[in-house]
Amino acid sequence: IGVEPDLAQDVADKLGVKVEFIPVVSSNRMQFLEQGKIDLMIATMTDKPGRRKVVSIVDPNYYSSGTNILTPKKFGYKTWEDLRGKPVCGIQGAFYNKATSANYGTKIVAFKGTSEAYAALRLEQASEWIFFYGWFRHLYDTTGINLPFIYDAYDRNRMIDGFWMTIKLSITYLFFSTIIGMVGAWLRGLPLKWTRRFVNGYIQVF
Repeated sequence: IGVEPDLAQDVADKLGVKVEFIPVVSSNRMQFLEQGKIDLMIATMTDKPGRRKVVSIVDPNYYSSGTNILTPKKFGYKTWEDLRGKPVCGIQGAFYNKATSANYGTKIVAFKGTSEAYAALRLEQASEWIFFYGWFRHLYDTTGINLPFIYDAYDRNRMIDGFWMTIKLSITYLFFSTIIGMVGAWLRGLPLKWTRRFVNGYIQVF
């Protein structure tokens, strides 16, 4: 939805190919382009000299905009100076994180994507959540210990799915192991030599 998908579709139509949309975020979009995971990036990325050294940027730029802050009305912010010392949700890799922090003394907490940032903003106790997230981010930056499932919904859901899959596989393993054991005990009790040899061989192998 929006102008970028329409532009991508137009490029694909001109080239006579089928468009494939790959979701990216600020922290991985340039890497995806360098690694060949995407062939063309059409997104609201700021045109900076340093970025032109890494990727090719087509002129003229199709879009120009500024940076603003989205906050609940109850906070009553009127100017950028009102944000001094306040925690502000940002997006990893966004150019405005450093500038906003340096110019207005904000405490930037960078999230992977907009959905996580919006979720933190919507929470009734957003400041506590941001502090919670920021502490684990600091832990990763200083020690390399990364526990994203604690504060990242996507990683947390993946961990839960993996946990339930482990339980299902364990139950399935126990069920079939019990069945095989019962069948093996029955075969060993038969008067036929080949059945006992088969069971003994199975035990030796497994």
